[in-house]
Amino acid sequence: MFADYVNTVKTDYEHQIAQLEKQVTALKMGEQVDSISVTDPRENLPTFPLPIQRQKFLELVDRDKTNQIYVYSGEVTESPALWASRIENIMKTFNFSTCILETSQVVSKLLGGKALLLYRKQKNQVLPWVELKRLVHTLDKPVLRSIAVHKELAKLEDTDLPIEYRIKMIRHWEPQLDPSPLGDRVVEVIRIIPEKEADIMKAVEGGISSFDQLLGIMGPKDESSHQPQKAEEQPPVLSYKQKRAAKDVRDKTCTYCHKEGHKSSQCFKRPKR
Repeated sequence: MFADYVNTVKTDYEHQIAQLEKQVTALKMGEQVDSISVTDPRENLPTFPLPIQRQKFLELVDRDKTNQIYVYSGEVTESPALWASRIENIMKTFNFSTCILETSQVVSKLLGGKALLLYRKQKNQVLPWVELKRLVHTLDKPVLRSIAVHKELAKLEDTDLPIEYRIKMIRHWEPQLDPSPLGDRVVEVIRIIPEKEADIMKAVEGGISSFDQLLGIMGPKDESSHQPQKAEEQPPVLSYKQKRAAKDVRDKTCTYCHKEGHKSSQCFKRPKR
């Protein structure tokens, strides 16, 4: 049932996107089009019972093997606001209630390190989502976080590092920073990836409006093309002397007793005719 629900939402979104794309194409060709009202396909879908919501939410969290998306540990480089927004996006996407976040079973999956210790010190561990966010925000030190993240970004200025790796780490570290003018982010990305300066400036002149668009111009990752190719194993090349020595050993080895030193014709184990 849950899979049908997800597929219904996906299909409805795809249909609306296709309709909007047709509109844009028609407008570019100078045609007059009627307005299309975009609706949220989740509005007419049933709300699942809380136990099912909790189960499905935990399945989504368990898929994050790196614990870098849904887990907040209270480290100086981590933004609790980013963590909370990711959780809330999941709630909104799947029409889940934040009530499922009020149990220690779920919270223990979402917190780690200092944040989990802080939560376990609370007398009442059944906290509304708003209270849980307020609690973990007490661990945040915005200035120290900014300094720590910029130090990590500075390490990426080594142009010997693969571009794909630098882009990947920018995607990891930049969201941990508080919002800032797009121009500041553009300067930082150019400093880390000077090879892409021409492409970046072209995109800026074209009117990019978000950091995601800025990273999008870098192109899709193609990890397969950067994996080292395994060299095919070649048989060892023997010199003439090595080949001659190997032949001598074969010639001097008896085929009957498998000993060196005499020929097969001289072996006493040779069957008599």
